[in-house]
Amino acid sequence: MEREISLHSSVYEVEFWKRYRVMGAMLHHMNTQKILLEELKKERAIPEQARDMALNAVGEELKQNISLFCDFLLNFISYGMQGLHKIDFEMRFLILEKKTVEVERCIIHVNERTHDVPFEVSQVFLEEIIEKMTGDSRDSYPYQLIGYYQEYETYFDQMLGGNLERSGLEITDEIFPRKCYHVMIRLPGQVLIREGFRADY
Repeated sequence: MEREISLHSSVYEVEFWKRYRVMGAMLHHMNTQKILLEELKKERAIPEQARDMALNAVGEELKQNISLFCDFLLNFISYGMQGLHKIDFEMRFLILEKKTVEVERCIIHVNERTHDVPFEVSQVFLEEIIEKMTGDSRDSYPYQLIGYYQEYETYFDQMLGGNLERSGLEITDEIFPRKCYHVMIRLPGQVLIREGFRADY
């Protein structure tokens, strides 16, 4: 019979913070690539063909890096669950007419340290929520979102032993200059594992 292997707490902590620093380096690199893309789009001093080739090359590399980051993030959350670290997932987005969604921010909280992550990380998760919503009545969107959130809240209430401080939902109705709902959802990062989150970018 094989003996179970468990990491000593100090070894676990060293490895956790090592992975945390890797995550920070990945986020910094992807942000640099996004800035480079924006600068290339505005650049007019180089030939158009050369600029397009550079945009395609950087864009493809960024797409691959986002996919790798999503895989890394799932592993990081899973590893964090083995200790006492709190890794939470937050989305801020708009819901417009006919369930059209615009992502404003996607955030990972690691022990209350906040990191913006690529919008693409929340895109698949948001699509899952929006697909569940029925009808095109704008007035029904908040109530449906509250219903879905309560399902998650109940699940994590049981999973985390009654600790609801890591979950939150805010919905603000904007009338002018355009009709939309501003939504903030925050849940424990395990929600990405529970929903079978995939990095198909």
